Amino acid sequence: MEQRIEAVAWELDSRGCSSASEPAESSHRQVQILPAALEKVVVGSDRALVLEVIEFDEFVEAQGASGGWHPDDHAEFLRILTSCRGDYSHAILIATDQLPEYDDLLVRKRIAVAQWRMRRNAEKAAASIAEQAEQPKSARQAQQEQQAAAHQQRLKREVQRRAVQSWRERKAQQEAEADAADRHERHLQQKAKLEASQAWQAAARARLRSYHNSKAKEKREHEMADIQRTDARPATAPPPEQLQRAEARAQDMLQRRADLKHAPEVLLEERKRRQHALAQKVAQGFKAKAALEEEGRLHQDTSAFRIRRNILHTDGLTAQGSGFICHVQAKIVPQWRQGL
Repeated sequence: MEQRIEAVAWELDSRGCSSASEPAESSHRQVQILPAALEKVVVGSDRALVLEVIEFDEFVEAQGASGGWHPDDHAEFLRILTSCRGDYSHAILIATDQLPEYDDLLVRKRIAVAQWRMRRNAEKAAASIAEQAEQPKSARQAQQEQQAAAHQQRLKREVQRRAVQSWRERKAQQEAEADAADRHERHLQQKAKLEASQAWQAAARARLRSYHNSKAKEKREHEMADIQRTDARPATAPPPEQLQRAEARAQDMLQRRADLKHAPEVLLEERKRRQHALAQKVAQGFKAKAALEEEGRLHQDTSAFRIRRNILHTDGLTAQGSGFICHVQAKIVPQWRQGL
């Protein structure tokens, strides 16, 4: 019913029937929709309410927010009323005029559908009875045929299953053979590569040995050629000036060796001479003859010097621990100075 009213309202809207063009009756005035809730307005300190708010609260208390309707139905009614611009009387009259025709057509439709279903069921029943009357043994034959077809289908599926299983076995065997052949081929390839690498390495080593041998042979040949050239060079006597310089250098070297050999003795004699002169000078200054009598005592080592020498000698020859280098109080003497 609401859908028909809404449809008629939209039809009137399309035709231009609105409350703005035609004045509505006093009993059918447009309804202004107010919000569902308004807050109370507080004025001053006496908390007085606005007159409109008081009137709205009294109306809602008396009539309810939706006039006793369900909120969903009330919202749908307001939507339809808004769609027909508030002129609901004419829309309802049109819907009321069309409602009997709609109900009549609906009833006739239902009756026609029911009669068609009855005719179809009757035709199916008559066809089934006629088929059973014409072929009384068709059910048994059909059952036998169905059983035979099912048996043939089972045999066919079994044959297909065996064929698939045989194909899978052949495929697995072929794949295994292919894998074995592939592995054998890879093994042969790796073996061939290894043999080729070993052959190349052997050839490289042979070439290297040949190269070294040839270089050594060339070196020996060059050395022999140099020796032969040296031997073939005529021997010539050095000039007299060169012989004189060589003899002078030899005499000078021998003299230096002799000086170095006798240097300690010369130094010792010089030291003794200075000590003797010093002892005589001291003896003359103190007028003591005991100093001259004990002249040999001046050349002896003191006890403190002997202690220090023993300590140094012991420390130099005794190992001080792991990794300690023994200190030897001796200078490096060249071979040509040994024994001087």
